Amino acid sequence: MPPTAPATINRRLAALRRFFTWAKENRLTDSQPTERIRNVEMVSQGPKSLDRKQWHRLERSAEQAKGIQCKIRVGNGSVSLYVNSSKVIE
Repeated sequence: MPPTAPATINRRLAALRRFFTWAKENRLTDSQPTERIRNVEMVSQGPKSLDRKQWHRLERSAEQAKGIQCKIRVGNGSVSLYVNSSKVIE
């Protein structure tokens, strides 16, 4: 079973809290078992993309390190890496 993301766990806890609040308001239960359960701490994922300067630095580094022609293209929500005119990563 793959690990569950903290946001998913917190969303499910919120749903359970709301359910037990409703149940208590409607006198279907006397207790609220989710009262003492805390949300899972969220971890910052960092930036999701590189800025233009970082892209150019990456491109120059790849060309200098291998002596190859490298081109990075961004478009339509995807990123492609071309090495010597062949697409290697999309």
